[in-house]
Amino acid sequence: MITFIYQLILFFIIIGTYALMRGGYMDIEWNFLLSMYGMFVGYLVMFYFSVYTNTDFSRRTIKIIATISIILITIILVILGHLLFILLTE
Repeated sequence: MITFIYQLILFFIIIGTYALMRGGYMDIEWNFLLSMYGMFVGYLVMFYFSVYTNTDFSRRTIKIIATISIILITIILVILGHLLFILLTE
């Protein structure tokens, strides 16, 4: 369960960084974008550990965690794609 909490914390860090970049408080540069992609890879690793390696959860709980994680993964991919688009068109 702790890895799922880590997933949520990492999701909010990515959302916060995106908000700072879009608000003009941080520049959109390659090093920040690569760092966000690294956080996304960490998110995927935590998704794997929370769903496939933990045998404490029932099948229903695993489906709920997987559904929430897939929704958050989609949001993260949209955010990263949007920042990449902005970076490439500047």
